[in-house]
Amino acid sequence: QSAQALADTAQRLATEARDLKAQPPVNATQAAAALKSATERLGAQGKVSQIGDRATLTLTGASPEQLRTWLAEVRSGARARPVEMQVNRADGGLSGQVVVTLAGGAS
Repeated sequence: QSAQALADTAQRLATEARDLKAQPPVNATQAAAALKSATERLGAQGKVSQIGDRATLTLTGASPEQLRTWLAEVRSGARARPVEMQVNRADGGLSGQVVVTLAGGAS
C-alpha cells in the first residue's frame, strides 16, 4: 500500500477507536444479547460459545464481509475486543476461530 493509504487507514482506525471509547458502557446482559444477535446474522457460517467475559466465534465458510460485519457489530454493541484470531481462507470462504473479550464481564 502507498504511504497515503496507510496514513488514511491509521486515521480511520484512530477515529473509530475514539468513537468506540466515547460510547456508554453496556452491562453483561446487553453485551451477551448483542453478541447473540450479531452471531445469528451469520446463519450457518457462525457459532459462538461464551465463558465468562470471553466469547469464541467459530466460522465455517463465511465471507470476509460477514466477518467484518460481525466484528463491527460486536465491537459497538457488546463493546467486545478481539484478542485472538485464527482464520484461514479456502474455496468455501473463511473458516476458523475469533476470540473476543466482552465489556461488563458478560456471562
